[in-house]
Amino acid sequence: MDMQVAPKRKAEQIFDARNRIETELYRSFLVDEMSIARLLRDIKSALRLPELTMGERASLYGEMAHLYGYKRDSINAIRALESAANLDFDGVALALDRSITFYMCGDISDAVRALETIDMTELSDEQIAGVMPQAEIACAFDKFGSAYFDPRSSQRSETLKILEAYGVTGDDLIARLDSVAKMISKEIDHPLLGYECYADSEHDCFLYRFAVRKSIPEIVDLNQRIVKHRLEHFDDPIDMAITINAMPFTPEVRDDPSRIYHVGV
Repeated sequence: MDMQVAPKRKAEQIFDARNRIETELYRSFLVDEMSIARLLRDIKSALRLPELTMGERASLYGEMAHLYGYKRDSINAIRALESAANLDFDGVALALDRSITFYMCGDISDAVRALETIDMTELSDEQIAGVMPQAEIACAFDKFGSAYFDPRSSQRSETLKILEAYGVTGDDLIARLDSVAKMISKEIDHPLLGYECYADSEHDCFLYRFAVRKSIPEIVDLNQRIVKHRLEHFDDPIDMAITINAMPFTPEVRDDPSRIYHVGV
């Protein structure tokens, strides 16, 4: 028997199983703890195979990080990514995975900081295309030049116009998103996945909504408490133009996982 074939098949099986968990998570916003625990066990077992290549080991640690991210266990997810980094895991994929892990856990500030470690001047057009959607999700609009963003989208330019009009920066917006995301994360039992963002400088309006699996009355109550939370922590002129709240999830309101999770794996 060719011992080099079995590990590859095992790695592919693990990838397929993790992808199924991810697909169902985005469909239902329900975390399948049992399936995740089983697959984590399988990954730890596979990592003990002596015939795995360094690249295969790195990829398996990447898969492990995704699973911990679904559980909002950022500590173990980052540890897994550090193990992948020690095995020369692709640096761009590593930064993206860190960013999406922090985002899922409600830590928008660290999600942005992870993206800032990427040297865009060293990337190919294909790699840039993989990075920028995550930059838009995290509203890292002033962290990268306009040339890197999709010219068909006005989201960045409209947002920056609003911020400039009030004399504030992207960091001020990120601080508000981070604060609300952390609050919402304490109220839900799933990672942050879907979102909607809209900016219109003409009407002085920036809207960002996190998708959550809750009933309409629960979301109404949550949004009322978000308003109170923001008034207690942020009460500047810019806050009249910024709306950040929660909305009901639907399977269509989702962040495309292929953008991040499958890069470099």
